[in-house]
Amino acid sequence: MEISREEFSDWKSNAVTQHVLEVLNNYKEDYLHAMRAYVKTGDSVSAARCEGTIEGLEQLLEIEYSDPAED
Repeated sequence: MEISREEFSDWKSNAVTQHVLEVLNNYKEDYLHAMRAYVKTGDSVSAARCEGTIEGLEQLLEIEYSDPAED
């Protein structure tokens, strides 16, 4: 589905979107704390799972508009 830069901007500035992004950022922070705890206890499998989740959340949080015509 293609949307315009203006539609994307409207979506990103929407109050609901802002709230969802804030919740996702809080989840990311929680996973960072959990990952540090797992590293301290030597649980590398759980730490790696946290790292993967953090990377996924960061991708969502850093989403930007990309014009298909420019790609």
